[in-house]
Amino acid sequence: MKKRVVRLYVKSIKNLIGSEKVGSRRVEAQIMGGAGTYVHLPPRIFHVYKVKSVVKYEFVLPDYQKEAVDIVEEVAPKFGFDVEIVDISRINVLDRTFKKEIRKLKIFPTLVTDSERKLETKFTKSDLEAFLSKEIENS
Repeated sequence: MKKRVVRLYVKSIKNLIGSEKVGSRRVEAQIMGGAGTYVHLPPRIFHVYKVKSVVKYEFVLPDYQKEAVDIVEEVAPKFGFDVEIVDISRINVLDRTFKKEIRKLKIFPTLVTDSERKLETKFTKSDLEAFLSKEIENS
């Protein structure tokens, strides 16, 4: 028997948690004399120090989406479904652009089954149980 999969698409919020200063050191050389000159001096070597500020973020799910994740992870395995949680905010831009399934999503959280049926917005445990039992009957 083929294992069935349900994907729950969520969209987290990117929160700034701070920044970190990162220093780097690099050696540069400057060649003395230009084109067409007969002066051959050794290159002048010097160290360059640069400090960059790197911004740190964390991804946080809104409460209603956290509840949906908990409900799906609890109920779906009881019906024989594997669960995949997909966070749209963490997917790279090319995947978001080229995958039709992801491009069509406008409402979060959205539960999508193998047969492309969807359960959108806030749902309860009983809503999900009814949805998955119908999905099993239809297959």
